[in-house]
Amino acid sequence: MKFKSTIVLAAMLVVSVFMIGCAGQNVTPTHQDPGTGQMVPAVTNYVPNSIANQIGQGTTVVAPFLPPPWGMILSAIGVLVTTGAGAIATYQNSKLRDHQTMLNSVIAGVEAGNNDATKTAISNIAAATGLGAKLDSIVQKVSSSVTPTTPKS
Repeated sequence: MKFKSTIVLAAMLVVSVFMIGCAGQNVTPTHQDPGTGQMVPAVTNYVPNSIANQIGQGTTVVAPFLPPPWGMILSAIGVLVTTGAGAIATYQNSKLRDHQTMLNSVIAGVEAGNNDATKTAISNIAAATGLGAKLDSIVQKVSSSVTPTTPKS
């Protein structure tokens, strides 16, 4: 019975440390877009490194309170979870940056080509999919640094 209460206490402590560490962390990373040369907000929708760090710190705080084999096991699990979450987040965020850079490059190309029919078609498709407002804001940011050219006939 004492072992169950120790496990429950350890779990509550890990969750508490995790929740305290995640409160108030609102960082918007940026990167330079190669297509336009501007600093743009990085899109990060995956586990931030701060959450992975909190998991690791929570297991480090709780491990000494568990009986000998369980504390080491919890620490090892914490290391694996922290490393895995960090690696997955880094990979997913790099994919998102690549997609954002590709989108900005395509927008810059369309804006530089200055073909109204193409712009209208893209705008209509974005509006039909519900992404019209997002596309408009991205186009405004990218087009402020692009000089239009006359379309080729």
